[in-house]
Amino acid sequence: MIMQNINILVLGENPKGKYTDIGADFTNMLVKDSAHFIEYSDIYLIHGFKYTHQYIIDYVRNHCINVIILTQATLYLDVEFFHALQKNVFMVLTVSDTEHYFEVIDQYLAQTMDLVLVTDFATPGMLKCMGIDTFTYWGIFSSLKFKKIFGVSKSIDISFVGLIKDKFLRASYIDYLKSNGVEVDIYGDDSSKGRISFDEKINLYNTSKINLNFSGVAEKTRFTRNLNIHKRRFQIKARVFEAALCGGFVLTEYAYGIENLFIPGQEIETFIDRDELLDKSCYYLKNDDQREKIALKGYQRAIKDFDALTAVPRLINEIDIRRRKKKNIYPVLYLDKTFLINYVTFRFFLICKFIKSGKLRCMVEEILIILKHRRIDLYQVRVYLFEEIIYKICFFKKIRDLLRG
Repeated sequence: MIMQNINILVLGENPKGKYTDIGADFTNMLVKDSAHFIEYSDIYLIHGFKYTHQYIIDYVRNHCINVIILTQATLYLDVEFFHALQKNVFMVLTVSDTEHYFEVIDQYLAQTMDLVLVTDFATPGMLKCMGIDTFTYWGIFSSLKFKKIFGVSKSIDISFVGLIKDKFLRASYIDYLKSNGVEVDIYGDDSSKGRISFDEKINLYNTSKINLNFSGVAEKTRFTRNLNIHKRRFQIKARVFEAALCGGFVLTEYAYGIENLFIPGQEIETFIDRDELLDKSCYYLKNDDQREKIALKGYQRAIKDFDALTAVPRLINEIDIRRRKKKNIYPVLYLDKTFLINYVTFRFFLICKFIKSGKLRCMVEEILIILKHRRIDLYQVRVYLFEEIIYKICFFKKIRDLLRG
């Protein structure tokens, strides 16, 4: 239960439990324990910049909010707005995908926070060097959804759920297994078996002898498209925790810090190259007892440390301890060209949304922000235009689908 002297407002995505929404369980658990919730993007797309910021300010004041948890780094809201809130409210930010976004977005928003929760073990050191309190947190999955089905038979040798295209090394790993006679059942938008439902995914975790996971990041994003160095980065994936909570045996590509979450060789298994992947795949397919022993210990660790049902209350206690010790020191907010370009360019995404909804006043607010800073990334502008306008026109959508086919 949330402590009576702490009054939390969650700013984030609508917790509908979507297939890819790994933060839904975290948000749902907070709301279940009486936290307030605002879906800021929905309000923003209806009422625009000024209204949304004032709405949050009024809500904080009228409901005596003393903790705000922002469930993901965002470019919707103004960073100086968060900086102002920090003077009266204990601010918490949860971020993922820092491998891509730390340099360009996350570290700037982190300046306005009293605590930052991350999903890796490299970022905390960088944030602490900036004087920002932080720790690694993965208690965001509900065992009511990601659950072990007892008594089920393991009918699938190796499975993988996720994208393959444009993900570093994934295709080459799978091809290497296949070339050595080891088949992998692949499910995802760009696979032959296609996308599966959430319930089908849970069943797959339970019925697979080996749940395969890769840790390489996307080869490029719209923010890191000119950087090849990102291909050297590896990321702890949510898939590891999902499969473990379902009692599945996890064989994952090594990512820095994974040993702080699960014990390799005892609770999960890891590999560092294609030869080790092949060797361990063959070994654990032949050694059922050892494989299932590791799967059971991994399940026990996941239930103990990463189930939102118990992890969220522990987190709230940690937040309350820090809130009580908070010192009213607010360093200068530093914003660089890199961040401002992305923040201002994001206004074009919002303008596209407002054009489609016919909200002229809201569109003008975004134009004024662009004129104030006069910093944009033309590549991202083109992407937003095509994604939100051109590709939504029936004629162009048919051409795009034809080209993809």
